[in-house]
Amino acid sequence: MSVINVRTKKTSKIYATALLIIATVIITTMLSSCSSSNRLARSCYHKNVRLEQQFGVCQAVRVGDMLYVSGIAGTGDAPDAMKQAYDALARTLRLHGLTFDNVVTERIYSSKLSEVIDHKGIRLAYYNKIFPVSTWIEVERFKLSENVIEIEITAVIPSSFKIISYDSW
Repeated sequence: MSVINVRTKKTSKIYATALLIIATVIITTMLSSCSSSNRLARSCYHKNVRLEQQFGVCQAVRVGDMLYVSGIAGTGDAPDAMKQAYDALARTLRLHGLTFDNVVTERIYSSKLSEVIDHKGIRLAYYNKIFPVSTWIEVERFKLSENVIEIEITAVIPSSFKIISYDSW
């Protein structure tokens, strides 16, 4: 009877050690797969690589099914500045196979907000009656004093998107 107890104790110790090893392997595998699955693919797109890298920015960043477009500025009087900025945004969207219909968020910064409001029809023409949420903010000045407007957008990318090329700018 005592022989059986010794074997049972040894067997129990072996089983416990084996279970501990198996549990460790399972937990390690689960944790490593969790950390790698939480990382989203992130792609940075540059219009002017040298300048953007000097300031540590991207013209656009894709994360998952979202495209975040950095603020694009316009100069001159408000109507011309708005057209410059929206035309540049349209090019960025087009390079990603998108249109303003894909835009879900817009932020407009302007040193002449009342003039932007007066010429809101320019903005409306780009959106084709599918409007994003939008915040309009008046600022005292921009980094480059000739800028009067800067527009930043976020767009949703459909599953069948294709980047054309920033080289075609």
